[in-house]
Formats: sequence, C-alpha cells, structure tokens
Amino acid sequence: MKATSVDEGQNSQLSIALQAVGAEQQIDASQAATVAHRGGSVMLPANGIVDGNGQPVANAVVGVTTLIPGDPKFVEAFPGEFIGTDSTGTGPLISLGVVDVTLRDSSGNELELAAGQTATVEFPLPPPALDTGDATIPLWYLDPATALWVQEGMATRDAGAGVFRGTVSHFTPWNCDFRPPNSFKRIRLTFEGQPVAGTRLRIDGGNWAAGGRTDATGEVLLNVPARAIGTVRMLDAAGNWITLRASETMADPGQTILNVYTEADGVVPQVATVILSWGALPTDLDSHMTVPTAGGRSHVYFSSLGDLSAPPYCALNTDDTTSFGPEIVTVTRALTGSYRYAVHNYSTNAQHPITQSGATVILVTRDAGGRVYTVPTENPTGANYWGVFDLVFDANGALTIQDVNQFGNADILNL
Repeated sequence: MKATSVDEGQNSQLSIALQAVGAEQQIDASQAATVAHRGGSVMLPANGIVDGNGQPVANAVVGVTTLIPGDPKFVEAFPGEFIGTDSTGTGPLISLGVVDVTLRDSSGNELELAAGQTATVEFPLPPPALDTGDATIPLWYLDPATALWVQEGMATRDAGAGVFRGTVSHFTPWNCDFRPPNSFKRIRLTFEGQPVAGTRLRIDGGNWAAGGRTDATGEVLLNVPARAIGTVRMLDAAGNWITLRASETMADPGQTILNVYTEADGVVPQVATVILSWGALPTDLDSHMTVPTAGGRSHVYFSSLGDLSAPPYCALNTDDTTSFGPEIVTVTRALTGSYRYAVHNYSTNAQHPITQSGATVILVTRDAGGRVYTVPTENPTGANYWGVFDLVFDANGALTIQDVNQFGNADILNL
C-alpha cells in the first residue's frame, strides 16, 4: 500500500517496488505453527484462526514477507509512508524492519486471528550500522484506511536469537520503528532562475523517506527526522529518480533548513514528456518531435537528439532499435508555436506494419494533464508514420493539446 496526493489538473506519480511473497505455507490451523522468511517469522496459536464470519477454519495459507533496511528497494517496497501516529502525535518514522503476514484460505479469502487470540511476530535485528541497540522498540501496524502507521505495543530484543519479538492481535504489515524528534526541510527548485513547480521530490535515508511536490514557487516543505542524513532526489516524468545531492543533513529538532537546487545540481523542468513503448515486432520504432525555433523548425529524432538546456530545449533520451523501448522525449521550455510528435516505423513496413506494433504513447504535461495514445490497428494507406498529437503554446506559455492520430509519410512531421 502506498499513498499519493492527487490534485485537479496536475499529474500524479508514484514510485513503488512490488515485493513477492517471501514464504508461503499451508498449515493445519488446529495446531500451533511457525512460518519464517529471512529471519522474520510469525508463530500462530492452535485453533486461533477464523474466517470473515468468525468461524474456525481447518487449514490456512500463511504468507510471510520480511523487509530489511539496506535492501536495494527497501524504501520503494515499504508499505505506506514513513509517517506514524502515537500518543505524542504524528511524525516521521525510522524503520528497523517490516514483517508482513497474510492469512488466507485455499480460495484466497482473507482469514484473521480469532477474538482474544494473539500471535508472536519476530523481526530480524537490522544491520549493525542501523541498529540503535535499544532493548525494546515500538511496534507499529499499517492502518489501511489512512495509510499511516499506528503504534501498538512493544517488541523486545532477543540478542541471542538475533530478533525483536512482539505480540500482535491482528494482521496488517507490522513494523519496528522509532519516532525521532521532528524537523523540517524546505526545498526550492529553480531552473535558470525560474521556479520549477509540480515536481515530486524525495529524501531517502535508507530506512526512512519523506516526499512531496513543489508548489508554484518551486518549494516543498517536508517533515523529516531531526539530524538524520538522506539523499535528495527528483522524480522525472518518466518515473526515474534523479539524485540532486547524495548526502544532506536534516535540521535540529523543531528547526527548518532551506536548500535551493538549480540546473547545476541536475534540476530539469518537465514542461512535457513523451514516452513511447511497443512490442517485439517491428523492432525499430522511432520518436520524432518537430519544434518551433527561431528561423524555422528543429527536428528532434535519432540523428539529432536535441538539448534540454539550449535550443531547441527538447531532447530524445535514446534510439532503441531492439524492440519495446521506451524512447523518451522531454521538453524543458515552452516555445511559442506548435510542436508535433510522430512515430516512424523504421523497420520493414510490409512485413511488420506499425499497426501491429502495439505502440503506446504516454504524454505527461506540467500544466494540461496527461493523455495515453494507442496506435490504431487499421491503416488503409499503408503509411509508416503515425502522427500522434500537437502541443501548441501561446505567447504566455499556456498549452493546448491537439490530437492528430493519423497515418502518413514523412510529410506528416510538417505543420
């Protein structure tokens, strides 16, 4: 489970990693049973599992998935956000590990612990560099209604077994966390002196993270753990995290630090981004964008990749000739006039026409939302260019999207 804000007229993006179930085992529910994965485990009581109607079940399929800080995708796979609520309030969390337990019957229906029953959950101790050495650590469960972690109970260190051990009475993902004092990080993004709005940012501390989206002033205010150290990253329109600074220190408790990042740090505004992907055949589809520039039009494609920080302020990331893509075109400045985007089937048209490519074009814009285009499956002309859309910017930079969605020859790139 992940949460993201959705604002009218704005694009929303979320970076996640899907985590396969670590260990799955069918048990006799009349007997006590233990299921383990990567040092994490659940110990279930005999005759303690019921169905949705509260009736005892004979068998159960138990899934256990353990996430350990330091895993390459720990932050992306972490359920919910690193925010929790306890008796002292709501604030950022630093995680020492997650154990997610699922109970289902053979048909996939959810099961649960019977009223009054408890189970024991064990969490492997975190890597030494992240281990705080505490004898006890608060236990937190993920509230599916709010996507917030709620503190409930404590886990106790068993150094000999190498685990924290706690008792729970219900199952959503469980997490060993501590909640440090709050501080705040204000981040401002600029490009050539202008604010970069609508861009997602994340500070990743390895076992904590905080994120948000810049407002019209190019700023975002994040609630972060005091004195922690994290990597500041920006999410581009293609879903890639760009590192702006590898090691950034958070403020003292209750304080705020402002950091400004510019094009020198790798900030690139995405006025518009186009993502082309396709199937196995034809192997070579090409992205083409023609751009209104002084003295004529520029053509961005595989032989002229363009530039993001100089005219035409538009660039193609790669020329993929071996199927699937993606090929990504990014526009960083709204030049007055019309842009045209088209897809060319560079492979042999007769054998593998563009209509059979399964091509999909995703358009993401800063100010006018996004659209998805799928290549038509019929082409009476047999042409191998697919004109997809026009982006039309007026003198104030306001954008209008005009669908083209027609086949033609190379002349379709002309306006």
